Amino acid sequence: MSLLRSRRKTMIDVLFNRLIDMAGIDIKEIWAWPDAPPILLEEVISEKERGLLGSKEPYGDTWKYPVKVERDKEYHISRIIYFMDHPEEISGIEVDNPCFDNGILPGCLIIDGWHRVAAGVLLKLEKVSIEYGGRSDVEDYISGKTDNRPEEILFLNLPMY
Repeated sequence: MSLLRSRRKTMIDVLFNRLIDMAGIDIKEIWAWPDAPPILLEEVISEKERGLLGSKEPYGDTWKYPVKVERDKEYHISRIIYFMDHPEEISGIEVDNPCFDNGILPGCLIIDGWHRVAAGVLLKLEKVSIEYGGRSDVEDYISGKTDNRPEEILFLNLPMY
């Protein structure tokens, strides 16, 4: 049985804690974007309590919304607050598998959706819908179909030129 399914990405429901684990995210660490100082999730809670409103304006991590301007720390905090206030919009996080040389690693790489992930951590979500098209063993684990956590690197037999 092949561990690779179609490279076409589809929406799947996954267990949020398994996504966080397979992405190697330490939720107690800082959260950072290239154009702003690092953020602690406690700062998001504090700013929300002080009344900072959420921002619906996308950051621009995808082809659909290219990053055009630098954003400050307050913007990123307000973006996380927006998703905390609108948990129904925490879906479609784009996830793939990390690769190294000719190997596909058994993990999750968040391509797009970091503000949604941070909000999901603060909301203690149990499940989330993601856009995924990677390894089937990783998909089976993060979706809860199996409790067997993938550990092996899948090596591709690529032609040598």
